[in-house]
Amino acid sequence: MARISIRENHSLSFEEAKKLVDELTSGLKSEWDVDCRYVSDNTIDVKRQGMKGKISIADDHVAVDMDLSIILNPLKKKIHETVQSKLRKALNRA
Repeated sequence: MARISIRENHSLSFEEAKKLVDELTSGLKSEWDVDCRYVSDNTIDVKRQGMKGKISIADDHVAVDMDLSIILNPLKKKIHETVQSKLRKALNRA
């Protein structure tokens, strides 16, 4: 199983960061059919076939941790780069 870990710092309020992460997860749902559900005020479970993980929102950063099945392992680099790019764009456009 391959693991993806991304951490992006931000200088936004928690509520601003949460709103932008909500927009990011909405895009993941539509583009990749990812199920994203809040399990607490600052943690989102992320699931789809072959992938599971979480997005954690903190006062100064957002962390994405995902485990990919062997089937998605060949796409690890592309998935990592795409999620990181989308997260950076979301957090830096505020």
